[in-house]
Amino acid sequence: MIENYSQLANRILDYAIKQENIHQCGEGDIYEINNDPNVEFPIFWMASTQPVQELGNYWVYNLTFYYVDRLLIDSPREYSTNSINISSAGISILSNIIHKIKQDDDIYKIDSGISYSTFNDTQVFADHCAGVFCNVSLTVPKYKNCVS
Repeated sequence: MIENYSQLANRILDYAIKQENIHQCGEGDIYEINNDPNVEFPIFWMASTQPVQELGNYWVYNLTFYYVDRLLIDSPREYSTNSINISSAGISILSNIIHKIKQDDDIYKIDSGISYSTFNDTQVFADHCAGVFCNVSLTVPKYKNCVS
């Protein structure tokens, strides 16, 4: 039973870290990885980027999932090939995590028709990175109205 955002986040992060190619997971602002000198790529990150909605007996959590890996940039050709490989792996891994969430009996509904966006970012992250992100809405029953 998922009773709050903390439990939902922990469940999703648990699914993510079990993915073969994920070395590190986190939650919050994606750019927090710039503050970690020991970040181990590739990573899965999730963020609550939109408001949480209360709809009757349900909570709707609007989240963004990220897959980020370090780019190899020894040559332009290698950069392009590596970027494509990172995008391909990221789409597969995020899709696998979403599939695991869909199988979770504690989650009532997850949006279908997920769109995946790729990025190559050599200026925003401390490392030269590429990756994939997607926005997901998860609907979870409300079990109690007290703060724990």
